[in-house]
Amino acid sequence: MTQRWPCHHDIPGGASTSSTGAIVYFSAYFQQVQGRSPVAAGLAVCAIGVAYAIAAAWSGRLVGRFGERWPLLIGLAVGGLATLTLRRLSPATGIGAIWWNFALLGAGIGLCGTPMTTLALSAVDVSRAGMASAILNAARQIGQVFGVAVLGALVYAHLPGGAGRPLDAAHRQLFVAGLHNALLLSGAVLIATALVISPPLIRSRAARPPQRLKEPTHGLTTDHGQSPRPGGGPGLLTYRTDHVHLPAARHRAYRPHLYRPAGSWPA
Repeated sequence: MTQRWPCHHDIPGGASTSSTGAIVYFSAYFQQVQGRSPVAAGLAVCAIGVAYAIAAAWSGRLVGRFGERWPLLIGLAVGGLATLTLRRLSPATGIGAIWWNFALLGAGIGLCGTPMTTLALSAVDVSRAGMASAILNAARQIGQVFGVAVLGALVYAHLPGGAGRPLDAAHRQLFVAGLHNALLLSGAVLIATALVISPPLIRSRAARPPQRLKEPTHGLTTDHGQSPRPGGGPGLLTYRTDHVHLPAARHRAYRPHLYRPAGSWPA
């Protein structure tokens, strides 16, 4: 999975480590520090999930219009900055002061989903698309596991007895101090991921010259290397350029500007 962008396999782990781990301990913050019920704590952090769902729904359209680069980099940067600004939390901070930080965090992570999937699947041949998808999902799961474990170690580093019980005034401050350290690491991981992947991503985009079709059937072949039959027939219809070899449906979503309505092709 390094044909097109050698660094993209690092993104799901970094994004999942930061986002999932942070969400878990925001819920613990509202319950153990502020004494809210589990339902109230869930409602307090729901802005993350709502913003994530909205941004994820729009990220596919943004990728189709602008490519993977800007939605991915903007999502990582916004998520990282939102995480860092949450370090102003105190034991008495109300949800009204931080809900928009939660929304920005969810939106930033939501913007990254479709670009990561597109990059992973377009980096391999069609025959290996399932393997690429499996590696992507595995990286996400591993990132979530390490996120909960590593950030939890920071949050509860100075607390005797660990998690699962309400805290007194002194221990609340220790929890918040540990949460600040976890948020610092989480935000730094997101921003560092954006900085690390931006040069190779920009170079890979600049190295690909624009591909234009001169006629509707140019570049269309079956998986057997033959021209497609007008009436259909065996063989997977694919679109092949110098850089990619994708199924026609995937290529239409991946590079929609190469397709035009019937009758609109130049003579």
